This record gives sequence, structure tokens and C-alpha cells, in this order.
Amino acid sequence: ESKRTAVNMALAQLLSQAAALPDLQQRRVAAVLGTIVADAASQPIHWIYDEGAMSEVLARAGGNPEFVAPSANPFYCLPTGRQSPYGDQLLVMLESLVACKGFDAADSKRRYFTAFGPGSPYDIPRPTQYDKSLFPISGPWMNTVPRRFIECYSSGKDVSDLTEEDKNVDPDNIIRLVALVALYAGKPEMLDIAEEAAQQLQCSDMAIVVVLTACRLMEQYILHGESQDNLAIVESVIKELKSKGRRHPLDLDRAMAGHLQAVLDCRNLTVTEATKKFGKA
Repeated sequence: ESKRTAVNMALAQLLSQAAALPDLQQRRVAAVLGTIVADAASQPIHWIYDEGAMSEVLARAGGNPEFVAPSANPFYCLPTGRQSPYGDQLLVMLESLVACKGFDAADSKRRYFTAFGPGSPYDIPRPTQYDKSLFPISGPWMNTVPRRFIECYSSGKDVSDLTEEDKNVDPDNIIRLVALVALYAGKPEMLDIAEEAAQQLQCSDMAIVVVLTACRLMEQYILHGESQDNLAIVESVIKELKSKGRRHPLDLDRAMAGHLQAVLDCRNLTVTEATKKFGKA
């Protein structure tokens, strides 16, 4: 109880300090804090793909999906309030940015290896094939992207050395780069640094363009906040992705503009309807 009180007091002080910052700085802080809290809130229901199972969990939780206790996660079991693997990756990036006063590629890699590599909380046995009786595992889940990075880093290689078959196209870097975008939003080098950071873990063209599109969106929300509505922000990113003079051009930018437009065209759908249309990840 005393520990909880101390944490609550520290959090109240942090929020008070953040509230005293200029609006733009508040949004930079809010992007990071909001992501950390949202990740922890959703971790107990992470990767529940079965709609019937999700409905049962929500019914038991009184319809409230956040901070469900005990965990209903079908793949890994952690105490409610802990980060998912994506939230932990964000915290590692945040620590590196603070320690180095900006992005430092070598420091970021080193910290990532320490946090997820041998001897870390993630270094635990995991079933090599899906057998429902073996899940959820007790402890954090090491998904494919960090696992491939650890294998490469341990052998002195880079993820670019992976075979095409082993390159992962899932946009796993998005949450990890929130802190980086919060720091560099509005600066001309933001997308260059974001790509360098993303390529530490992934190098497939699709993964990189999806991540950088997400970074463009995050940047606009951080810079403009409530001065623009959601529709205007997404439309501005679509326009930039189509522009010949766009920042940091990638071959698949126009394809991403098309995907964003398809989402906008379905904005009147419910979350459930949109999920059925675009799929789950």
C-alpha cells in the first residue's frame, strides 16, 4: 500500500509538471504517457482473436475493456498493469533517448538487446508450436521481430542480413517509435531518424512504409492537437504521401495513401464492422 501511495504521488507530481508546459510540449508528453497507459490497459486482453471469447471477457468486466483482472490474454499471462512486449519496447527507446539526449543507434541497439536478450525477463522457454494446453505462458511474450533482432545481434549480424523468408512485415515498430516521434515532431530530420530506428529491427519495404506513415500521422497530431479534426489530419497525410515533393519519399507511399483513403471511406462503420473489413493483427 505504501508503494502504491508513493507511485500515485509521483504520478500526480509528473502530471502537474506536464500541465504547466506549453501546449505543444504537453502533447509530446501526452503522446508518450498515453501510449504507455493504453498499452498497459489493453495488455490483459491482448491477442484475443475469438469474438465470442472477447464478449465473455467484457461481460465479466462489466463492459470495461481496460485493465481487466485477472488477465484473459490467451498467449501470455502477466499481472494487470504490466506492459505488453510493445510497451516494453517503447520504454527501452524512451530510456535511450533520455540517456543520450536524442537518438543514438548504438545505444538503442545495446539497450534493446539487454532488455530482451539472454538473461532478461523475456529469456524464458516458449512452446515451439501451438498447443492450447500450453498457453498462456507465465511471463512476457517474445514476438518474432525482437527474437530475430536478438539472434542477429548475438551473432554480430544485422536484420538486413536475414533472408526474405525471415523478414517480418508486421508493423511492430509503431509503438516503439512513439517516444522518438514525440521528441522529433516538427523537425526536418524526423522521418530520416525514424527510418533508421525502424531498420534496427525490420527492413522489409512494407514494414518500413507502414511505420513511417504512422509516424507522419503521429507527428500531425502532436503538432496540431485539437486545432485540426481527425479527418483533416488524415487527409493532410494522404496529400503529403501523394506529393512529388514529399519528405522522405518511399516507393510504397502512394499505396499507403490509397490504404488510408480506404479507411477514411469506411469511417462511418463501427469498430467491429471495420475490423471485419480490414482484418486483425
